[in-house]
Amino acid sequence: MKHKILIYAKFPEMVSALVRTLDGHYEIRIAALPGDALQTADFKPDLVCLQTDAYTGADAITLEALQLKPGMLMVPLILLCREISAEGKVEVYKSGITDIFTMPFADEEICIKFNRILQQEQITSERNLYKDQMTRLSQYFSVDVVEKIMSQNGHGKGYGENLEATIFFLDIRNFTSISESLEPNLVASLLNRLYTDIMDLILTYKGSVNKIIGDALLATFGCPVRRATDAQNSVECALAIRETIKIFNETKPGWLHEDISIGMGIATGRVFAGTIGSYRKMDYTVIGDTVNIAARLEGLTKKTRFDLIIDQKTRDLLGENIQVRRMKLNRVRGRTQPMSIYLVDGLTKNADDQPAEIVFFNRPSN
Repeated sequence: MKHKILIYAKFPEMVSALVRTLDGHYEIRIAALPGDALQTADFKPDLVCLQTDAYTGADAITLEALQLKPGMLMVPLILLCREISAEGKVEVYKSGITDIFTMPFADEEICIKFNRILQQEQITSERNLYKDQMTRLSQYFSVDVVEKIMSQNGHGKGYGENLEATIFFLDIRNFTSISESLEPNLVASLLNRLYTDIMDLILTYKGSVNKIIGDALLATFGCPVRRATDAQNSVECALAIRETIKIFNETKPGWLHEDISIGMGIATGRVFAGTIGSYRKMDYTVIGDTVNIAARLEGLTKKTRFDLIIDQKTRDLLGENIQVRRMKLNRVRGRTQPMSIYLVDGLTKNADDQPAEIVFFNRPSN
């Protein structure tokens, strides 16, 4: 596809030769000055030229007006003129114009210069897009995860792999009833304040925020960069969030009349981690039975009235570094086999802190 060049011509007859030169290489549109809006409304240029004779103050005003046109912020602007003073050049370059071409010029010269400008603009645009994507992703993923995603998900291609990871679900309890008593802007303020602290902790403990859906959050530890300490990191993160919520309730704003409580479920196992969607919208997400288990465990916190439940695999990976109470359930909703799951009281401080595991809850869960 040819690049599009729009020429605003003060003296159209002076650019006829230029148009013949460029026409074979680019798609050209000429608009007479003052700008012909009807003629150029449907033309989205990659480069704009202002053609004049001897550069004057009136041309400076025209340049400024062109730069302020909608859609022109990132489009390179070239001044084509026969005569311009040294002071005029300084003034033009200070205004942010890309380059100045003085006539006459060789056909080959101007084609080479235009190509160079367009290529540089494309490189700059791609770099800016990459930086923007990195910035956006870094709000949810640790830096090494962002680099992994960006390195394997270029050119619009999907990326995915099966791997072992630790999945973390968090839900704010009774948020619907809390929201009913607050103005919408206060609800948004509350969520922003809570999620700022929670997401900072997840990233600090080398996790990644995968999804936020209203008052619920899904995070991953080990996607796509696997660490030996992912399970340990996830539980330590959950315990830090527990303490953060406690501090929040002690200092909550006056317009919030009840304490915030949360439920957290953690499970470890095989998942698919990768991009899901179409060319219009792609999401990096995790899929698999481990994700379902973590969600079920978070749901169980409502029945047990305890804020943190983990599965057997996560428990095994933690070794003796954790104080837990075992829950033996006949059935967890959505599971056909009994599961051993655990309430997490905290981390052990010394050998004497490790209590015996006990059966805490032993009835079917629908």
